[in-house]
Amino acid sequence: MRRLHGYAASVLLASAVLAAGSYKLVKTIPMPGEGGWDYLFADSDNRRLYVSHATEVDVLNLDTDAVVGKIPNTSGVHGIAIANDLGRGF
Repeated sequence: MRRLHGYAASVLLASAVLAAGSYKLVKTIPMPGEGGWDYLFADSDNRRLYVSHATEVDVLNLDTDAVVGKIPNTSGVHGIAIANDLGRGF
C-alpha cells in the first residue's frame, strides 16, 4: 500500500509540473480595496470580470482593465454567476 501511495504522489507531482509549464503571466491588474480576492468570473458576452472580496464584488472592464463598478454589502461572497439570457447575476 505504501508503494501505491508513493506512485500516486509521483504521478500527481509530475502532472502538476507539466501543467505549470503551459501557463504564462500576461499582465497584472491592481485591485482596489483591502485584503485578497476569492473567485473570479469572466463574462465574455459583456466583457466584464467579476472579482469577489469578503464584503464586495468589483467589476472590471476586460478591454480597459478599469474598475467600472462595485456591488457593495455582499458579506461572505465567494463567487459570482451571470445568466445573460435572464439579465441577472447571482
